[in-house]
Amino acid sequence: MSSFAEDLVARIRAGYPLLVVKTHEEERCLELIRQVAEDESWETRLGMPAGVASAEDPKRPGASSDWVACTEAAPEGILWLICRLDRFLDTAQAARDLRETVVTAMGRRQTLIVIDPDPHLPVDLEKLAITMRLPLPGTSELRSILQEYQLEISQLRQMEPWSVEDEDSLLKGLAGLTLHEARMAIRRAMLDRTQVDEEAIALLISEKKALASGTEFLTFYDLKEGAGDVGGLDQLKEWLEQRSRALSPSAREQGIPAPKGVFLVGVQGCGKSLSARVTARVLGFPLIRLDVTHLLTGTRGGPEENLRRVLQTVENVAPAVLWLDEIEKGFAGAEQQGGGAPDATMARLLGSFLTWISELERPVFLVATANSVQSLPPELLRRGRFDELFFIDLPNIDERVRILQIHLEKRGWNPGLYDVEKLARQAEGYSGAELEQLVSSAIVESFSQGRILDFNDLEVARRSLIPLSQTAEDQVFALRQWAEGRCRKATSDHRVVRMLDDEQQAEVRNPAATPLPSPVGAAAWEQLAAHGQTKAAVVEFMRQTGEAGFGQLLEGFGKFMPTAGEYGLRLKQPAGVLVTTGLSREFATILDELFASRRIYLRLVHPAHELVVPPKRIPISEAIPSEAPPRPVFLPCILRLSPDTRNSSSLQTLKLVRLGASSEENASSKAT
Repeated sequence: MSSFAEDLVARIRAGYPLLVVKTHEEERCLELIRQVAEDESWETRLGMPAGVASAEDPKRPGASSDWVACTEAAPEGILWLICRLDRFLDTAQAARDLRETVVTAMGRRQTLIVIDPDPHLPVDLEKLAITMRLPLPGTSELRSILQEYQLEISQLRQMEPWSVEDEDSLLKGLAGLTLHEARMAIRRAMLDRTQVDEEAIALLISEKKALASGTEFLTFYDLKEGAGDVGGLDQLKEWLEQRSRALSPSAREQGIPAPKGVFLVGVQGCGKSLSARVTARVLGFPLIRLDVTHLLTGTRGGPEENLRRVLQTVENVAPAVLWLDEIEKGFAGAEQQGGGAPDATMARLLGSFLTWISELERPVFLVATANSVQSLPPELLRRGRFDELFFIDLPNIDERVRILQIHLEKRGWNPGLYDVEKLARQAEGYSGAELEQLVSSAIVESFSQGRILDFNDLEVARRSLIPLSQTAEDQVFALRQWAEGRCRKATSDHRVVRMLDDEQQAEVRNPAATPLPSPVGAAAWEQLAAHGQTKAAVVEFMRQTGEAGFGQLLEGFGKFMPTAGEYGLRLKQPAGVLVTTGLSREFATILDELFASRRIYLRLVHPAHELVVPPKRIPISEAIPSEAPPRPVFLPCILRLSPDTRNSSSLQTLKLVRLGASSEENASSKAT
């Protein structure tokens, strides 16, 4: 029996006359109470005590004057289950009659149980009532939701079996939701998916955004970055992976203690904020940012009240990652500085926050980031508040190489065409944020001059950017000195040794990093495609050809990326009308995004058009059907850069579909 059920049974046995259960899950609460009553052989009645209940609504009572008499006439030990109390207390007399009913029930060892998400008790009833909060569904209830979904979906389509790790990830993503929210969330996350992946988990977590939107002091972040978006910091990543396993439902069942959090100290721009966002993705929890300084300037309530309300909201959202960004600024003044008196308000806020950390029982993982530690109170840094204190230093050469590669790839450029390692060696002392700015500046400069990005653009941008390690050399040195021996390094020591060794060598260690030459005399679209700018290359290809067929694109771009596969594109409305088949997922996604952004368009043509290669086993339709056909059909179209006014608007909106290993043979069964 759950602790809530045990508490409920104990209070009923003790003779409490009025219990108020705060919850939005009315049906779940009623079912739990009925199970308890059945186990204890208690009789339950739904509705207010009434002589005659309405046949249409058994919850609706008769006149309030009958409540006391009805209670006196009922057997001892009865449980009255009342949903949404406020709809019965529409007059002052009804409120008074309810009080007399509660007093009468107490004398007959009856209990009135009110189920209401936001109960408003009359003042003269507050001392007679005990308020309880129905906890959100636990692991066993959520696991039953997953089992229900698996059974349901297995009758519609084939799903890959879930591993124990997959189930743990789903359970963590569903934790904090009601049963109804959990049912809807798992359906949304697994829509059109055959296996559990990172995107599905991220969708589950995003369902909790509304839970944190009720306060002005908390900011909910969508989980976009993963561990692969962080260059280096291998020790921190490994530590987070271990804590992720320790926070899984399986670990809870084995009694593994839940980690409390991590404190990240480091040089500005070296990835502390990014690491906080990645932490939430690794743990599979929603990320909520708390601005401590904002508590002092809230539009309602005092700072202490604001903090209590915020922390209660965080517990309601749990499991979650609570991010305290630049915490040294948030609690500035809580300690005596330079002989001056500490700020009393900030001292009280800090005390309340530290007490909350110590007494926290809900799965809330804290991530605090700081650029300076001089103003931080010692009690905030001691072990027990946080599990580990990491120092994030300026990136070494291996990390600089990876950071440059990440930012080139994110902007669609192929890092293999640039001597990234040479650039990383020359960028010693640059932070991750400065390396990102270096790449962005070089791309903007080359684009403004109408050129393809080359290595010289990157080198010019590097020389024009003066890093913080030079402009604030003393502060960076002092922070490094403080961290030595006090913090765990986020980067492995063996990598630091490699960094020192590598930066003393003049030769290039990795010949693969040597830039590849662009095709001699290549067309503009080929140069763009060779550098990884596939979307721009498709548009340039269309600009040069005027109109093109899908087959031309597959052949031309096949030299630069996989273009053939088991995907296709169909009209969104009507469904079942294919415009192309045999594409790779990556290439089909690029084309779909270009259609959605109105960069390219379709033109309906005759099936015998020279640019059309119709599939062999799919019927051809020479016009757009007025409604979805009983079997998928192929609509002959070619691509162009401007819309064709003769076309139907339905040709402007497409959808990516998976057709199977042999797209032409399987399209009939899978395109819709």
